[in-house]
Amino acid sequence: MSYLFAGWDRHYGFQLYQTDPSGNYGGWKATAIGANSAAASSILKSDYKEELSLSDALSLTIKVLTKTMDSTTLSPDKLELSTVTMRDGKLVQHELSDKELESLLRKYGALAPPETGSMNCMNFNIKATLCLVHAAETFLLFGRCFASRRVDR
Repeated sequence: MSYLFAGWDRHYGFQLYQTDPSGNYGGWKATAIGANSAAASSILKSDYKEELSLSDALSLTIKVLTKTMDSTTLSPDKLELSTVTMRDGKLVQHELSDKELESLLRKYGALAPPETGSMNCMNFNIKATLCLVHAAETFLLFGRCFASRRVDR
Protein backbone atom coordinates (compact mmCIF):
# COMPACT_ATOMS: atom_id res chain seq x y z
CA MET A 1 0.00 0.00 0.00
CA SER A 2 1.32 3.41 -0.95
CA TYR A 3 0.73 6.60 1.01
CA LEU A 4 1.03 10.30 0.30
CA PHE A 5 2.19 12.54 3.13
CA ALA A 6 2.01 16.29 2.73
CA GLY A 7 2.53 19.13 5.12
CA TRP A 8 4.22 22.42 5.85
CA ASP A 9 7.08 23.52 8.06
CA ARG A 10 8.75 26.88 8.56
CA HIS A 11 12.08 25.71 7.10
CA TYR A 12 10.99 24.10 3.82
CA GLY A 13 7.40 25.24 3.28
CA PHE A 14 4.93 22.82 1.68
CA GLN A 15 6.27 19.33 1.08
CA LEU A 16 4.94 16.12 -0.46
CA TYR A 17 6.29 12.59 0.04
CA GLN A 18 5.19 9.23 -1.27
CA THR A 19 5.97 5.86 0.30
CA ASP A 20 5.61 2.47 -1.33
CA PRO A 21 5.17 -1.04 0.11
CA SER A 22 8.92 -1.66 0.15
CA GLY A 23 9.41 1.26 2.53
CA ASN A 24 11.06 3.52 -0.03
CA TYR A 25 9.98 7.14 -0.08
CA GLY A 26 10.60 10.18 -2.18
CA GLY A 27 9.72 13.85 -2.39
CA TRP A 28 7.53 15.16 -5.18
CA LYS A 29 6.00 18.35 -6.56
CA ALA A 30 3.07 16.39 -8.02
CA THR A 31 2.25 12.69 -7.89
CA ALA A 32 -0.60 10.20 -7.91
CA ILE A 33 -1.31 6.80 -6.39
CA GLY A 34 -4.08 4.29 -6.98
CA ALA A 35 -5.82 3.13 -10.14
CA ASN A 36 -4.05 4.26 -13.33
CA SER A 37 -1.40 6.12 -11.34
CA ALA A 38 1.14 5.57 -14.14
CA ALA A 39 -1.12 7.39 -16.62
CA ALA A 40 -1.84 10.11 -14.03
CA SER A 41 1.88 10.56 -13.34
CA SER A 42 2.55 10.80 -17.08
CA ILE A 43 0.00 13.62 -17.45
CA LEU A 44 1.39 15.37 -14.36
CA LYS A 45 4.93 15.05 -15.74
CA SER A 46 3.96 16.67 -19.04
CA ASP A 47 1.47 19.30 -17.78
CA TYR A 48 2.70 20.32 -14.32
CA LYS A 49 4.47 23.67 -14.38
CA GLU A 50 6.19 25.26 -11.41
CA GLU A 51 4.27 28.52 -11.90
CA LEU A 52 0.76 26.96 -11.75
CA SER A 53 -1.86 29.10 -10.06
CA LEU A 54 -4.36 27.41 -7.75
CA SER A 55 -6.97 27.72 -10.52
CA ASP A 56 -4.60 26.05 -13.01
CA ALA A 57 -3.86 23.30 -10.47
CA LEU A 58 -7.58 22.65 -10.03
CA SER A 59 -7.95 22.42 -13.81
CA LEU A 60 -5.00 20.00 -14.03
CA THR A 61 -6.47 17.89 -11.22
CA ILE A 62 -9.81 17.60 -13.03
CA LYS A 63 -7.98 16.74 -16.27
CA VAL A 64 -5.93 14.00 -14.59
CA LEU A 65 -8.91 12.47 -12.81
CA THR A 66 -11.16 12.49 -15.90
CA LYS A 67 -8.44 10.97 -18.11
CA THR A 68 -7.45 8.26 -15.65
CA MET A 69 -10.79 7.14 -14.22
CA ASP A 70 -13.19 4.63 -15.79
CA SER A 71 -15.51 7.47 -16.80
CA THR A 72 -14.71 10.76 -18.53
CA THR A 73 -17.20 12.55 -16.33
CA LEU A 74 -17.22 12.97 -12.56
CA SER A 75 -19.78 13.98 -9.98
CA PRO A 76 -19.41 15.74 -6.63
CA ASP A 77 -20.48 12.58 -4.78
CA LYS A 78 -17.50 10.69 -6.24
CA LEU A 79 -14.86 13.35 -5.76
CA GLU A 80 -13.07 15.19 -2.97
CA LEU A 81 -10.82 18.18 -3.51
CA SER A 82 -9.08 19.98 -0.71
CA THR A 83 -6.58 22.83 -0.61
CA VAL A 84 -4.12 23.96 2.03
CA THR A 85 -2.91 27.53 1.67
CA MET A 86 -0.89 29.98 3.71
CA ARG A 87 -2.87 33.15 4.47
CA ASP A 88 -1.66 35.89 6.78
CA GLY A 89 0.93 33.54 8.27
CA LYS A 90 -1.62 30.81 9.04
CA LEU A 91 -2.35 27.51 7.32
CA VAL A 92 -5.89 27.34 5.95
CA GLN A 93 -7.40 24.03 4.87
CA HIS A 94 -10.49 24.12 2.65
CA GLU A 95 -12.47 21.13 1.38
CA LEU A 96 -14.52 22.08 -1.65
CA SER A 97 -18.26 21.70 -1.08
CA ASP A 98 -20.50 19.71 -3.43
CA LYS A 99 -21.70 23.02 -4.90
CA GLU A 100 -18.11 24.19 -5.52
CA LEU A 101 -17.21 20.80 -7.04
CA GLU A 102 -20.25 20.86 -9.32
CA SER A 103 -19.35 24.36 -10.52
CA LEU A 104 -15.73 23.33 -11.12
CA LEU A 105 -16.68 20.15 -12.99
CA ARG A 106 -19.20 22.09 -15.11
CA LYS A 107 -16.55 24.72 -15.91
CA TYR A 108 -14.23 22.04 -17.33
CA GLY A 109 -16.96 20.00 -19.03
CA ALA A 110 -16.44 17.03 -16.72
CA LEU A 111 -19.76 16.98 -14.83
CA ALA A 112 -21.62 13.66 -15.03
CA PRO A 113 -25.38 13.72 -15.57
CA PRO A 114 -27.41 13.16 -12.40
CA GLU A 115 -27.92 9.52 -11.45
CA THR A 116 -31.41 8.11 -11.23
CA GLY A 117 -32.45 6.00 -8.31
CA SER A 118 -31.31 6.25 -4.75
CA MET A 119 -28.49 4.63 -2.86
CA ASN A 120 -28.75 4.71 0.90
CA CYS A 121 -25.36 3.29 1.64
CA MET A 122 -21.94 4.65 2.45
CA ASN A 123 -19.23 3.17 0.25
CA PHE A 124 -15.77 4.70 0.22
CA ASN A 125 -13.94 2.71 -2.44
CA ILE A 126 -11.01 5.01 -3.26
CA LYS A 127 -9.84 4.62 -6.85
CA ALA A 128 -7.16 7.28 -7.07
CA THR A 129 -5.45 9.97 -5.07
CA LEU A 130 -3.27 12.76 -6.32
CA CYS A 131 -1.50 15.70 -4.79
CA LEU A 132 0.22 18.79 -6.19
CA VAL A 133 2.54 21.23 -4.46
CA HIS A 134 2.96 24.73 -5.86
CA ALA A 135 6.59 25.50 -6.57
CA ALA A 136 6.37 28.93 -4.94
CA GLU A 137 5.05 27.00 -1.94
CA THR A 138 1.77 28.84 -1.72
CA PHE A 139 -0.58 25.86 -1.74
CA LEU A 140 -1.15 22.11 -1.59
CA LEU A 141 -3.98 20.51 -3.56
CA PHE A 142 -5.37 17.05 -2.79
CA GLY A 143 -7.80 15.16 -4.97
CA ARG A 144 -9.46 11.80 -4.40
CA CYS A 145 -11.81 10.01 -6.71
CA PHE A 146 -14.08 7.17 -5.66
CA ALA A 147 -15.39 4.22 -7.69
CA SER A 148 -18.58 4.68 -5.72
CA ARG A 149 -19.38 6.99 -2.88
CA ARG A 150 -22.87 7.89 -1.92
CA VAL A 151 -23.92 9.15 1.45
CA ASP A 152 -27.60 9.44 2.21
CA ARG A 153 -27.99 13.11 3.11
